Formats: sequence, C-alpha cells, structure tokens
Amino acid sequence: MLEPGGLVIGSVDEDFAIESLAGDIFQLGNTSWRVMRVEQGKVRVEDAHGQPPTIPFWLGEAPARTQELSTSVSRLREDVAERVLLNAPESNGGELSPAEEETLPANGELDQSTEASATKINTLASLSYLTDEVGISRAAAEQIVEYLAASKIALGVMPTQQNIVLERFFDDSGSMQLIIHAPFGSRLNRAWGLALRKRFCRQFNFELQAAATEDAIVLSLGPTHSFPLSDVFHYLNSQTARHLLRQALLDAPMWNIRWRWNVTRSLAVLRRRGGKKIPAQLQRMDAEDLLTAVFPDQVACGENLVGEREIPDHPLVAQTVRDCLEEAMDIDGLELLLHRWSAMNGT
Repeated sequence: MLEPGGLVIGSVDEDFAIESLAGDIFQLGNTSWRVMRVEQGKVRVEDAHGQPPTIPFWLGEAPARTQELSTSVSRLREDVAERVLLNAPESNGGELSPAEEETLPANGELDQSTEASATKINTLASLSYLTDEVGISRAAAEQIVEYLAASKIALGVMPTQQNIVLERFFDDSGSMQLIIHAPFGSRLNRAWGLALRKRFCRQFNFELQAAATEDAIVLSLGPTHSFPLSDVFHYLNSQTARHLLRQALLDAPMWNIRWRWNVTRSLAVLRRRGGKKIPAQLQRMDAEDLLTAVFPDQVACGENLVGEREIPDHPLVAQTVRDCLEEAMDIDGLELLLHRWSAMNGT
C-alpha cells in the first residue's frame, strides 16, 4: 500500500514480504518502492524516486502442459519437419525466393547466405501447411518453421514423442551437459529427470544438477563422468521407477510445499487463531514440528540415516507423496513410457 494515501499498488509474495525490512527498495511494475513497514498482510511503501531496486521473488509453479497438448505439439513438430526439405534441389529456374529457401551454416544459426557449404532448406511446403491447413498467420508460420528447421539441422532428426533425442556436449569448464529432447510436458519430464538424478546419484555417488521443461530434460554432469548415451535408456525401468521416485521426491522442494499445504487444509496446522491470521513463518514452524512427529526420518540428520528412508503409513504423508507423484509429476505417464521401451527392446 502506497503511503500516505493507502492506495493499493500491487501484491508481492508473502515470503518476500516477511523477509523485507524497512528501507529495502524493490521494483514492482516500472517503479521503485521503498518499504516503510511490514504489517500483517500489508506492506506499506513509498516512492523511491528511481533508486536502484531489487527484484521481488515469488514461490510457485507454473501450470504444466497437459498430456493432450503435448501430444498435439509433438504431432505438429512431426508434420512440419516432414515438409522441411534439407539440401532440396533448386526450383523456379534455379532461383529460390527467400520464403522457399533459407540456408543454415554448419554452426546451426540460420543465415540468408548462399555459400555452397551451407545446408539448403526448402520451407515452401511447411509454410503452406501452417498457413493453409493449420490456419495461422504467415509471420507466425515463418517463426515456427525457422525454429524447427534449425532444430532438425542441429540434431539430425526432429524430437517428438516417437523420436526421443539425446544430445551431449561439453561446456567451457569441461563439464558434460546431457539434454534429453522429449516433448512430453513438464510433469512427465520432471518425474523422469528427478528419477534419473537419483539413479545417477547412487551410481556415481554425487548430486548432479537437473532441470525439466515442457520439451526437454537437462542434466549437468562432472568432467570425470562419462558413459555411452544409450545407457541412459537402461537406468530406469517401469518396475522400479515409482519406488525410486518416492525416495527422490523427499529431497525435492515440492515435498515441503505440498506438506505445508496438506497440513493447513486438513486443519492439522491452523491458519488463524483468535480471529487473527497466523504469520506464515509460524505456520512453517508448526508444519515442521508435525512432520517431526509423524515422519522423523524426513527431518533427521543425514549422517544418522542408513539406506532408504521408510515412509510411514500416515494419511498426511501418503497424501503429500500422492500429490508429488500425480500432480507435480506424472508417474503413471513415466511408467507407461518405460514399459513401452521395455516392450520394444524385449526386456
């Protein structure tokens, strides 16, 4: 709220408000604001007159792409890629218009160059498909074709739900980066990436960095670890993926977020007392105290834990595990994918 008039100018995350101190300057919109004081449910601010601000943070998860949308995206990728012709013969009497042909140098960046060493790309069929059959604008069609053509050149094949592509490269520090191009949506990719992260941890005895998007999984390995790319498909199987993921999610941030949500909505931890809202930091402390009582291994010292943590048969714990597996991630989709691999390979 803007002082002195009490005008509401926006909202910030509750955790950010709690951690803010009087005099802090943050940006909201295109204006800098100075914190005057933090009250219950309100942050009173004044105009900072352009002084250098910090950027407020929000804790949350973006909604993941649905399974149906991911399937449609994969189908569109495949349909466009089939119509992008690489090293296509020239037409129109040896002259190709810019809309019909672009060139892509070996470094993977689209270029209008006509050097002989460049890869020739005929995009006329793909552009016609997007504008005439799909019904999108010419400008949007050109951006989609340019992006997908560059991907097809760089990878050699278009990543779809039928063609999963593994890409490995080494960064400037010598560390290996592994990218799994898999357009299954972030829920399935998050489950897949977290399970792989746990499997790598047990096999190589170190915690790697992993991130999942709607279309890919990125794994950052150390410079001393190497293995055949084909082995990645054998690290997981449909019989053990769920059990492995149950152990992996206990160390993921999604666990604490959903635990606090479940204990408050079940009234095991109160949000209000005596007609007043309980501050978020006190709710977190109450939630952790309850977790200590029902699932002591989750908050125990790691040096005293041997082997896997035994997840207790408690309704709040079971609900939190279910929310992580089935809402934040897609364990059923991952198991189905791994089962299909096993059936294809006869294992």
